[in-house]
Amino acid sequence: MISSALFTLAAASMAAAHGIVSTITTSDGGSWDSPAIGASGSTGPFYLVSDSNPITDVSSDNMFCGPVATEADETPSVAAGSTMSFFWKSGYGTSQSNWPHNTGPGWLYMAKCDADDCSSAAAGTTKFAKVGQLGFEGSTWAQAALKDGKAMTFTVPSDIEEGTYMFRHEVLNLASVAEFYPSCSRFKVTGGGSTSLDSADTAAFPGAYDAASEGLRVAGSAVYSITSNAEYDFPGPAVFGDGSSSTGGDSGSNNGSSGSSGSGSASGPASSSAAAPSGVASSSPVGGAVSSAASSGAASSAGAPAPTGASGPSTAAGSAGGAPSTPAATSASTPAASGSSSGGDSECSSQWDACQAKYTGSAEDQASYNCQTSYVTCLQARATGLKMRRHRRSTHH
Repeated sequence: MISSALFTLAAASMAAAHGIVSTITTSDGGSWDSPAIGASGSTGPFYLVSDSNPITDVSSDNMFCGPVATEADETPSVAAGSTMSFFWKSGYGTSQSNWPHNTGPGWLYMAKCDADDCSSAAAGTTKFAKVGQLGFEGSTWAQAALKDGKAMTFTVPSDIEEGTYMFRHEVLNLASVAEFYPSCSRFKVTGGGSTSLDSADTAAFPGAYDAASEGLRVAGSAVYSITSNAEYDFPGPAVFGDGSSSTGGDSGSNNGSSGSSGSGSASGPASSSAAAPSGVASSSPVGGAVSSAASSGAASSAGAPAPTGASGPSTAAGSAGGAPSTPAATSASTPAASGSSSGGDSECSSQWDACQAKYTGSAEDQASYNCQTSYVTCLQARATGLKMRRHRRSTHH
């Protein structure tokens, strides 16, 4: 039976409702707040983007650090072996809303700079090593914690050599099309050892991801049938070093200042609820291994499916969806159909196909998009009817 709790989740994948890394804290006492998009003044360690929209083309130069408008103008220090917590908000104005998405993984990449200001770093040539990776804990995506005002937290490799590094944190939203949100910052690592990233499996951006890879192709309805790290094919290189990853902590401040000293890292576990799923996801990616917590049931996720090219959603679809987010007719945005072809599931899939066929991508269609909502409602009605029929049969025996 399909759990009714999956259908009470609020829709979160709305067009032009995305965000940026608003605050970075470290376990050795540092805290930096990003200025709002378009604001003047110091950017601190942040490479401030010009807008908060996602990147859907994996070959775009914006995959490097997002659509950067202003480069970092400070290089604070962070100790090797310490943790870095990344908080996300909308990126506009002084009163910012929390990150709206909750479906997909997150990473931390590092690249050693030739100069203290990382002036030679460039799209397509700078080689990054993945030092942390977050997917599931139980059946909840780590990204759900961001929606609840928590952080994604990663550990800087303890034996990495000292020097200035570009840190590239990235969140991938899979609720509709594959939406990438890379965010770069610059820090000087102190107190390290002799380990060099030269021995890591590195990748450049763009170039690290293939739009046809399984981990991106599942974006949309198909992603809701994935409920554990073991079932998800993480894109990009293997995880390097001894860095560990987790979610949690209190919500970060966003005062517009940078370089100020804070009270330390975010470390409290995130709470979990149906209305605003947050989860506590963790991994211990030593040598690229990610903890796998297999579980039953569908992932607790909100968001609309890919509005183009899908021939039928998974019957384990997670939630009622809102407006689709930046539709793109690419292989990454076309989920594989995996619905049942019998009985009510076939009827629900037929309704899905008819709804998708009418979708044009216009502003009016985006505002009124309800294919995922209708599909999930159909499945819920089928599950309720099936339960009633079984009950009637059992009372007759």
